[in-house]
Amino acid sequence: MAEVEKQQAISGANVQYEQAKNQMEIQRMQTAWQIKQQELEVKHQYDMQLKQLEIEAMKEKEGLIEDRKDSRSKQEATQQSRMITQRQNELPPENFKEEVPQSGRPVFQEEQPLPNPGMPGMPM
Repeated sequence: MAEVEKQQAISGANVQYEQAKNQMEIQRMQTAWQIKQQELEVKHQYDMQLKQLEIEAMKEKEGLIEDRKDSRSKQEATQQSRMITQRQNELPPENFKEEVPQSGRPVFQEEQPLPNPGMPGMPM
């Protein structure tokens, strides 16, 4: 009878050991799942921030492109207006020169009219 009790005690201990082992494995899996969920959430937040930054950069780029187009159109309209005034008032031709400042964006400035070779010191 003692041998049977000993075997039952060993079997009971083995069962408890396996249950504890299984419980620890379940806890490990739950912890791993929670960590994975947190990682995915953080990754999603980073991805959203990155996408937002990309959208802002694209909007800024488009804005700069439009601003440059507006600037060129305005400059062209100004030059056309000056040329019309020149023709209507029979004024001498004007030279427009493109300069690139430190900002890297072209700025159009009017040059002084060329001197009239027939009349020294007088603009055309």
